[in-house]
Amino acid sequence: MRGILFPLLGTALFIALLGVFGAKLGNGRIVNPLAEEPKKDITVGTIPLKVSLADDELERKEGLSGKSSLPEGEGMLFSFDRQNIYPSFWMREMLIPIDIIWIEGGKVTKIDKNIASSLMAGVIGDTGAFRFPGVGVETMKIGIELMKLGADKDNVVFNIYQTIPFNLIKFYGEALSRVEIDKKNKFVWTSVPYEVYSKLSKPESARESTSSLFAQIVEDTEFGFVMVEQEKGKLLISFRSRTGFDTSKIAQKLGGGGHIYASGAKVEGLPFEKAVARVLKVVRSYAKEYLDKQKSSK
Repeated sequence: MRGILFPLLGTALFIALLGVFGAKLGNGRIVNPLAEEPKKDITVGTIPLKVSLADDELERKEGLSGKSSLPEGEGMLFSFDRQNIYPSFWMREMLIPIDIIWIEGGKVTKIDKNIASSLMAGVIGDTGAFRFPGVGVETMKIGIELMKLGADKDNVVFNIYQTIPFNLIKFYGEALSRVEIDKKNKFVWTSVPYEVYSKLSKPESARESTSSLFAQIVEDTEFGFVMVEQEKGKLLISFRSRTGFDTSKIAQKLGGGGHIYASGAKVEGLPFEKAVARVLKVVRSYAKEYLDKQKSSK
């Protein structure tokens, strides 16, 4: 993975909360003071990190030179005595690409375009390219700020939505060929057994992407879900709401969880057909109860 540097433009050592972990980009907050130690475990928001400290000229010059890799959740924290400067970085014998986050007074003041693009990928992926319910002005503002910082929105969209592996396309075909609708209880569903999933080389994120693309778009339905037997005797389910129907309630009844518009669960220890039947029984029971309440409240 890419290395991360945390340069600090001040005399004290702080680590700040980056906008991606909070509600608004750039409104960082101090979450952990750093002692003068060569290694330090810190937390950014809820994300634990292990950093090396570079707080003198020799350590800053050495930096990450010679490192062939950097484990996930690790980085290097730089400290500078002067404020309001953005020093240039040159580290000889660098073997890995790096991203830099600039922090001053406990707030993120600058990020490079690679990080901005990574954050944009998270925003676009989580919001369905800004089309999911709940996307509002603040989300749009974050997108605008990231683009100002150099995020390549078009490249992000291309890689998420226009670069789909062929075996995943084939999986979509299989899932759609098996789709059924329960008009009485207003949901659509499909199920894919392990033999089919395995034959297609187990495409990554097949269940989640199929449910996001197709389970919440069918006319005259409240919700939909996709079931995939990803291992023999292990059925995973992804629910998606179309109208605000709380899918998390069903997921909880199956031992899973999530939120209104997206949730998931799994059923283990049963043959495929019996596992599917169990899920449908739970879903129909809750959907009927929900629709009955809707009718009685009118």
